[in-house]
Amino acid sequence: MTRDAWEDEKFAGEWDCVGSVETNPDRHHQVGLVARLLMENCPPGSRLLDLGIGSGQVEACLHEMAPTFFASRSLLGIDASDAMLTLAESRFSSLGLDSRIRLQRTDFGDLDGLPVGETFDAVLCIQALHEVADPVKQAVFRWTLSRLNAGGVFYIADRFTYRYTPFFPDLRVIWDAMRDTLADPGAVPDFGSYHERYSAKKDHVAALRDYEDWLRAAGFEVAVLYQQFNRALLAARKE
Repeated sequence: MTRDAWEDEKFAGEWDCVGSVETNPDRHHQVGLVARLLMENCPPGSRLLDLGIGSGQVEACLHEMAPTFFASRSLLGIDASDAMLTLAESRFSSLGLDSRIRLQRTDFGDLDGLPVGETFDAVLCIQALHEVADPVKQAVFRWTLSRLNAGGVFYIADRFTYRYTPFFPDLRVIWDAMRDTLADPGAVPDFGSYHERYSAKKDHVAALRDYEDWLRAAGFEVAVLYQQFNRALLAARKE
């Protein structure tokens, strides 16, 4: 079993360039949906938190879609990988966003180390929670509720458990259809190679229904907004 080497600069750089799409050909669409949701639900003055900001791809997409978004909003991005934070810092500097986006190295297990009393209007966590065990996921949900302002929203996009058999041929058709929408379909492996790789990964992937149950148990109202293949986007709102 394997884990992704997020602390390795070479691995992080390759993922940022091509790996994120190789393993999820629908990623650009999903990231765009998250950006649109933030544009709709974060009025000027909003404070945002990105749990597992990685190399900052979501924020870059948001800036491309709405160049003035961060002029009147601020964001704190945390990640456990120095290599990914370095990529994010470089990306934000090149976009002129470094004065509006703060970066901090923090593990999901150390969220209580963030400034006491700092609250947020929106929190996002994109393709990160499968890296941590289920009890940590649940602790993250409880912590997030405690740091969201009333009416705040928590957007989660991640990979979930999936029944690959007996539907392998059908799933291959869907995978190929997603791959064919890309400018360079050949950059994405065939479905068999993808399935073999991810079957060998030592991630903590959970069922979508478990995420919904855990979020409700934490005190959120929950809705699945989008699902494609083995990925989904959820919204969890604090009343």
